[in-house]
This record gives sequence, structure tokens and C-alpha cells, in this order.
Amino acid sequence: MVVGMFPDFVYEQSVVDLQAGDLLTAFTDGITESENAQGEQFGEERLTDLLIRNCERPLDEIVRTITDAIANWASDLDNQDDTTILLARRF
Repeated sequence: MVVGMFPDFVYEQSVVDLQAGDLLTAFTDGITESENAQGEQFGEERLTDLLIRNCERPLDEIVRTITDAIANWASDLDNQDDTTILLARRF
């Protein structure tokens, strides 16, 4: 659901207690729905794998790793949806 687009929409709310070292990730669907030349989407599984393998690295390096992977994956990056990702780590 698009956040903020519908002023009367009721969103679910919950609380997550992040522990030291936890990595919070928020992303647009353009990250997971980027398609390669065969029409296959990048997907949540590939994104999750990248996050797990790189979770100890600095946040800017994780973002660069993900954006590079998507750029290499996507057959026509100029015609893909936006690819926005936000990372935060609790210390």
C-alpha cells in the first residue's frame, strides 16, 4: 500500500523491538520487481540473501551492493520502477 496517498486509509501499526546490531530495511517495490531480460523479477529472496550476506558491512556499502546487483540484474534500468531503499542499524 502506498503510504500517505489515501488520507482516510487506516494502516496497521505494530512495535518491533530492535536489538543491538539489528538491521531495519525498508524498500520500494522497484527493488524486488526489477526485471531481467527474461522478465524474471529480482525478488525478495535475492534481496534477503544480499542483506544476510552483507549485514555486518557499513550501511552505505550494503546499499551500494544492492543497487549494483539490481543494475546488473535489470535488462533496462531506465524503464524500471523507482528503486529506493532505506537501511538503519541499532547500536
